[in-house]
Amino acid sequence: MMKKIILHIFVLLTCFSAAAQDFLTKGSIEFEVKLNTKRMFEEMTKGKEDRMMMMGGGEGPEFYVTKKQLLFNGDKTLYRRSGSDPFMGGEGTSVFTDISAGIATFKGSSITTDKVFEDSIRRLRWKIDDETRVIAGFKCRKAVGVMMDSIYVVAFYCPEIVPQGGPEFFAGLPGMILGLAIPRMYTTWFATKVQLEVDEKLLVAPVPAKKEKVYSISEAREAYRKEMGSFLRTNVHNDEIDLTMKGLGGSGIFRRP
Repeated sequence: MMKKIILHIFVLLTCFSAAAQDFLTKGSIEFEVKLNTKRMFEEMTKGKEDRMMMMGGGEGPEFYVTKKQLLFNGDKTLYRRSGSDPFMGGEGTSVFTDISAGIATFKGSSITTDKVFEDSIRRLRWKIDDETRVIAGFKCRKAVGVMMDSIYVVAFYCPEIVPQGGPEFFAGLPGMILGLAIPRMYTTWFATKVQLEVDEKLLVAPVPAKKEKVYSISEAREAYRKEMGSFLRTNVHNDEIDLTMKGLGGSGIFRRP
């Protein structure tokens, strides 16, 4: 009888262990980010064919593709340029997110802002859909969110990867976001590879340059307005500037010739 009880307990523990292994709490994800430059160019020059010709008529590749990496462990994530991406040789914008604290720390690139600044994690109004898709070998479920009241965001999240993070600063779904599309920005983010190990020493917030500090989002925004001055569009909204500093959007906040 005792042997049967011990055997039964052993089987249960084995089952629990196997089930736990199905859920990932740490690792790294490679993302391919695609910007439809042709569509963006057409939108920027709509109704201004003469300006379009001056800018080269929209010639060039249809898509601009970069690679990004998301490191995660528990409730901490770091989104950064992938080492395999040779573009410009710079670091680009990086985002460290403390999910439990609800804080994201950004380090801008040379074309956005060179400051390190913090902001609360923006919570989108997500609506979960029944549609599923396999991304990088993981079954994901679709969700649609709204940003800034009018910008639709389509996400595919994976419940098997526990941290509720994702590329850039997107978070708040019941699992890791492996696919993302923002039609209005002509940009998609899709995972191409998920690895189960991560160097935990890399999961730290960006450090400001010497004699600099970590700015609040409002301080960074005010400094950006002063730096860009007359280049900015009249009455540009704070949220638009915030997105630009965080590495999204950008062209729409500037005056057009």
